[in-house]
Amino acid sequence: PRMGKNHYPELIIDELAIIEGSIANLILCYVGDRGRILQPEYGTHAFSIIGEPLDDITAYKLRALLIQGIQKWEPRIEILQEGTFIEPDASIPGYQITLNFVMQVTRRQGTVQYTLPVSGR
Repeated sequence: PRMGKNHYPELIIDELAIIEGSIANLILCYVGDRGRILQPEYGTHAFSIIGEPLDDITAYKLRALLIQGIQKWEPRIEILQEGTFIEPDASIPGYQITLNFVMQVTRRQGTVQYTLPVSGR
């Protein structure tokens, strides 16, 4: 991170760092995996429903868990409900995730896609 005027780290504004780093880590992080950094609750609880059927109902639950986790742990973006989708994909097997968001600092809107496989860690 960059150092601010008071010699404290500032949040990185770089959109790529947020999208490819922070959001991807949140989606793929089991809650409790990052306890060593003193954030034992860090994550999205997405993997708590991985054993459920690969269907639209589970995708809807997953969507809610991801939005809640991202809102809690990533203050630099705002997830937009419209345009945010999670769809089951039996060919993976897993889910195709489309997040629609606004960067808080720049107010730029963007969309990003991720794949969340359900076959193991």
